[in-house]
Amino acid sequence: MTQKPKPYHPHLTPTISHLQPHCLAKERLILWHPAHLPLHLTVLSPLPQSTVDRITSIIGASWTDSTKELYGTSLLVFHVFHDLNNIPDESRCPISSNTLTTFLVSSAGTHSSSTLANYAARIRAWHIVHGCSWDINEAEYKVILEGTTRLAPNTSKHPWRALFTVNILVVFHSLFDHNDPCNAAIFTCLVMSFYCIARLGEFTVPTIQSFKPAKHIT
Repeated sequence: MTQKPKPYHPHLTPTISHLQPHCLAKERLILWHPAHLPLHLTVLSPLPQSTVDRITSIIGASWTDSTKELYGTSLLVFHVFHDLNNIPDESRCPISSNTLTTFLVSSAGTHSSSTLANYAARIRAWHIVHGCSWDINEAEYKVILEGTTRLAPNTSKHPWRALFTVNILVVFHSLFDHNDPCNAAIFTCLVMSFYCIARLGEFTVPTIQSFKPAKHIT
């Protein structure tokens, strides 16, 4: 069964546009198009549309569905901000340093520095997927992020947590029944995550339904 997109939140609804069709969050990175596309992605391109779509899909495949869903949420915030401020689609991509700074500053007082950095990275990814130039040089990009993140509220910063050490793994080892497949799998996941310095989300799946034997660790 094809999954249908949910209605937008009343306070996060973009202006109706053929450039941003109503679709699943994970599809926005691909289906939401900039107003100006590079020549090889336009109707003037000598390439057939099927090839153009294939190019975009291949680039988009660099990210997992869960990552693209997060990117899609950021793109929604990005476009709603521009709609509310009457900034035309033509100014959203390729984005200028002033436009990017304006967007990030608008969220600086309520969002954490990592959220602001993620917003910028996801806007950049959107440019990459659609073959659009990113006209903000690295030095300028760094200054924009540093400046806006300094405005992030202290309440957005979590205090340091206690270190997760080998001794904690030893405690877990003593508590698990290693003859039980479930216990053994959980402990293995903890050990692998610890020694690979990875997030648990990289070793687990959000739901049983999203598990794919060919993709996920078994």
